[in-house]
Amino acid sequence: MNKGCLSLLFITSLFFSACASTNEQKPVEDVIPITMANMRGHEALYKEGWFVITSSDKALAYAKNKSVISSREALTLTVSSIASESKELAGELRKHWGVSAELGKNTFKTGTRITSNIYSTTTGLASSQV
Repeated sequence: MNKGCLSLLFITSLFFSACASTNEQKPVEDVIPITMANMRGHEALYKEGWFVITSSDKALAYAKNKSVISSREALTLTVSSIASESKELAGELRKHWGVSAELGKNTFKTGTRITSNIYSTTTGLASSQV
């Protein structure tokens, strides 16, 4: 055998020996350290919070201890508030319907004029470049 063939055989054997698995189990922290650090950060944020972000765990405990009304009462108040405000909005819309229609017409006219100006300016600019 010549030297080239022997060196190729040696390199190939080194490559396959390096690629062979050792079947040893590694902890997850060693395999994906950034992901594990991220998960620890999320856990710390949930439990301890940060300077600007309140801890979710502490916020939930505070809300539970300091709540004045139950969730059921809060939902009932919300639904009744939405219903009364919807009635008020309907009344205001009826009262100001003409003003709203006029505002819409004026907006359309102004927008059409502005669009026409933009179109004519860009058309003139494009024709001067060609």
